[in-house]
Order: sequence, then structure tokens, then C-alpha cells
Amino acid sequence: MPSTKPCLVAAIAAGVALVSLPAAAQQPQAELHIDVATHSAPGMPGMGAAGRLAGMMGGGKASYGMARHPAMPGKYLDLALYNRNRPGTAARQAIPEGARMGPHLDLLPPPRPVETARDANPIANATGQADGGRGRILYYWGCGETVGAGQPREFSFEVRDGEFRTTGDAPAPRAVADAGISAGPEYGLWPNDTHGPMVPADASLRGGHHVTGEALPDSMRFELQQAHDFMPALDVER
Repeated sequence: MPSTKPCLVAAIAAGVALVSLPAAAQQPQAELHIDVATHSAPGMPGMGAAGRLAGMMGGGKASYGMARHPAMPGKYLDLALYNRNRPGTAARQAIPEGARMGPHLDLLPPPRPVETARDANPIANATGQADGGRGRILYYWGCGETVGAGQPREFSFEVRDGEFRTTGDAPAPRAVADAGISAGPEYGLWPNDTHGPMVPADASLRGGHHVTGEALPDSMRFELQQAHDFMPALDVER
């Protein structure tokens, strides 16, 4: 069950002007779009063997758009910067130590159009892996002391003869209202092809952030509070 928290930070540089403009006519020099998601499955932190296999297939890296359409349980973060004076230029966002991803994140323009397909699935799209890997996922739903009719649904996978094969079917993810941007080459993005590690399980975004780059105002400093941080893991009693 994913939970997303979009956030928009806009910066208007202060200065001396000969002509006074009404507030409605002022446009921010830069806009930073932040999508934060916590995706959890009761009793399956990281999806066990399936999560480890998916992580190996993806090289342990995230891609932009996963905060809105996560494929596996975990924490996800998407950053998109629009620099009105220098569209599509690189920038850097200093992050708090608790984020556990280094002192900063590099926001880079995409080398190609960004795909954020709702049906993206790192397991289903993997090919050419070594033989021997296999796993099985059982899906239950609803509440109560007894298992409902038709449950569980089973989805299994294995690598055979260098091909990734699946049997059964996984439930389709619930649709989430898409209120985000369409990130093109005019944006600086994180994660990206150069810098995009998976967000650590114990990461927190609470604290001070500062975005710097060409033609960006120094006022792009802000604090994120707990309300916009990742959510804690589900604690389910059996």
C-alpha cells in the first residue's frame, strides 16, 4: 500500500527593482517538485527473495518516477527542478545526514524522455539472468479471522535457460491520482542514470535542504518536517 507526499518548493529572488510589479505577475525563478513515497506490504519487508532478485536485476539503482509507481516495498524519492533562467541545467541539493545518501543529490537533465509507466515491473521485464533463481509470492486480501474464497492468489517466477519465466498473475496495483509533472529535458531530475541509489530503509528527509546551481537564487533553502517525511513501516500483529 503506497503512500505518496508531493511537495513544491518555489523560489523568488529578492532584489531592487525600478518598477513595482503586482504579486500575481511575479513568477518563481525555480520550482522544485518533491515526491516522497513509502510502499509497504504486511509481513514482506523488501519482498524477501523477490525484492533481492529485483534489486540485483536493477543494479541496486532507482529511476525517476518510482515514487509515483513503486514496484516493490520500500522508500522512494523523486526530485524534479525547473530552472526558469537556465532550463535543463544540472543542480545539486544538499540533504540532511539522516537521509543516508551522502551530503548531496545531483539533479541532472534526462538524456531521453522519462518513462513513468504505471505498469513498469522490474521482475517482469528482466531477461538474460543466470539460471537457478526462483521464488513464489502468495497474495491475500481483506480482513478477518478466516481466509476468503479464492485466496491466496499465487505468482511464481524462475530463471531457466537464461530467460525469466513467470506463472500465475499478480493483482493489478491500485491507481493513484496522477498530479505530478511530465518531466522532460527542461528539468533536472533525481534519480538519474549517473546518480540514483535506492533509498535506504532507515532514511529520513527531516532537516535542512539547500538547492544550488547556475542562475538559482540562494533562497532555495527549506526545512522538511515529519509531515513530509517517509512513513514508518507497517506494524501488523498476528
